[in-house]
Amino acid sequence: PLPADSQVLPQVECRFCMLGRLMAKALREGFVVPLPLTAAFFRLVLGGAIDPLAALPRPGDGVTGEFVGACASLVADGARGPSSLAELAADAEWSRKYMQPPDEEE
Repeated sequence: PLPADSQVLPQVECRFCMLGRLMAKALREGFVVPLPLTAAFFRLVLGGAIDPLAALPRPGDGVTGEFVGACASLVADGARGPSSLAELAADAEWSRKYMQPPDEEE
């Protein structure tokens, strides 16, 4: 997050205002603006809360950073499940989800 006393805060605010005007104009005119905003962003805009780990991209989302999301899932599953990675790997569902190599593209 940007600190409240940051010297670049006025520039950032100006850019957000411009983005807001652009989106408002696009909505009013019926244009679709291909702005890749995440579901977590919309949840925050609507005043909801997000789980930081759940906000990370997951494998198959088609975005960069999927590996980080997979690692976050691994950590979350490990935290609420069996006490050792060996026990997790023995679980067929978990193994299929995290231990299989990605499909080869032809």
